[in-house]
Amino acid sequence: MYVKICGLTDVEHVEAAIEAGATALGFVLVDSPRRVSVERARELVDRVRHRAECVAVFRDLSAEAVELARSAGCTHVQARGTVDAHRALGAIRPLPVVLDDAEAAERFDDLRALGVPILFDGASPGTATSASTARAAALARRAPLVLAGGLTPENVAEAIATVRPHGVD
Repeated sequence: MYVKICGLTDVEHVEAAIEAGATALGFVLVDSPRRVSVERARELVDRVRHRAECVAVFRDLSAEAVELARSAGCTHVQARGTVDAHRALGAIRPLPVVLDDAEAAERFDDLRALGVPILFDGASPGTATSASTARAAALARRAPLVLAGGLTPENVAEAIATVRPHGVD
């Protein structure tokens, strides 16, 4: 199972995530309590290169976001955005975000054409709740889905059993 640990800011947590079996690490490069500078992200990425995928996390996809991701040394970017924007990433692989809102199913159909897992999150990033599990489970049956937001050590096993996602974040 794909396991992404997001919001890491220091070496100890990065190493602990790798030791615990994370397949991907997310570095938040936008305003957030867990934000890191591009320089700090690069330091952390350099420590784990070849041991995990490194994902630059943004709210929205833009040319500037892609450039920041490259500067940080990340191989993937996670952000909301159109299919055309995701296709324009070049060497950076997308992990597109579908939020648990009215447009989720419509955007999901477009984004699954990219052939990469799609991250399913709450109405605001990081806020998915058990109320969204029925929609997430339906989408997970149609294409690879990474379930995100609101997951804790106490509820992740139940969420996996219910949704049966490709991975968790």
